[in-house]
Amino acid sequence: MGDQLSSKQYTAIEVFVHTLTWIFVFISPLFFHPDSSTFGTADHIHSLIFPTMSCLIFYINYLYLVPKFYLSHKQQAFILANLLVIIGFMLMADYVRSIFPRHNEGIHPSPSAIFWIFIKVRNFLSLSFIAALAVFISLSKEVRKSEVARKQLEVDHKEAELRNLRNQINPHFLLNTLNNIYALTGFNVDKAQEAILELSKMLRYMLYENDAPEVPLSKEIDFLQNYIALMRIRLPEHVKVDTEFEQPTGYTITVAPLIFISLVENAFKHGVSSTKDCFIKIHLSATPNEVIFRCENSNFPKHDNDKSPGGIGLHQVKNRLELTYAGRYVWEHGTKDEDKVYFSNIVITKLQ
Repeated sequence: MGDQLSSKQYTAIEVFVHTLTWIFVFISPLFFHPDSSTFGTADHIHSLIFPTMSCLIFYINYLYLVPKFYLSHKQQAFILANLLVIIGFMLMADYVRSIFPRHNEGIHPSPSAIFWIFIKVRNFLSLSFIAALAVFISLSKEVRKSEVARKQLEVDHKEAELRNLRNQINPHFLLNTLNNIYALTGFNVDKAQEAILELSKMLRYMLYENDAPEVPLSKEIDFLQNYIALMRIRLPEHVKVDTEFEQPTGYTITVAPLIFISLVENAFKHGVSSTKDCFIKIHLSATPNEVIFRCENSNFPKHDNDKSPGGIGLHQVKNRLELTYAGRYVWEHGTKDEDKVYFSNIVITKLQ
């Protein structure tokens, strides 16, 4: 997804942040000591004990204990393992301190028992906080992975719905077109052959050129023009068909394939009368920022008992627009002039 960090980018950022954090943790004792110039080897070792324990406990949890126990809902085993690890490291730290005494350790009096207990409790709580931090960061990563997986699932579901809608368009389109060609064979073989030629052009587009999420607007216009030419072949003279297609020059505009064909089909289905004067007007144009489609036709709605194949349905056109251009389109449609004219106007914004 374009607006999300890639997995490699996220990993690189994670490594960078971890590295900077631990560099700071390991060098910070030098900055906070009143006179680091007097540090001897033992002093340096003592200053590194707690940062080293913190780092080891963090990554033991982050890389092993959290995935193995905590994320597997074995919280009791996770807590017990951390208690053993933390206490073990604290005992090991005491041993290291005992074999590397500070150079001024004999000058100062030994700490009282209460102070010693306070130091041990403080260190235990601090290391427990480090383990809890590993849990928190691991859970954050899991949430992020789940969110990425959810968004990918949404994308896959959206693509499946679009494929399903396109698959509904294609058989319906072929059925209507073949019915028209079949009707022509009964009274005009030459026109039927011309119609088959136009159909072959459209089938080539439908089979080989419309699998991409978007296609050049010029190809979609060619497809609509071929369809309209096919419909004109059997139209009576009293049906007036006006088309206006403005193909942009100097830049490329893309649209979802077959996005307008259902409305054009419905115009020929509901806008043509065998006896009355009627019209169909189709306009398609584009600017660098938007695509504009307008269709108007005489309105002769089919009777309820008409069993002829119907259009894909306005609700499915709505679904297609919503899946492809959610938040980026305006669709106005309905009847006017006392229900004598049906109109459908779509404006798709190309730039968000």
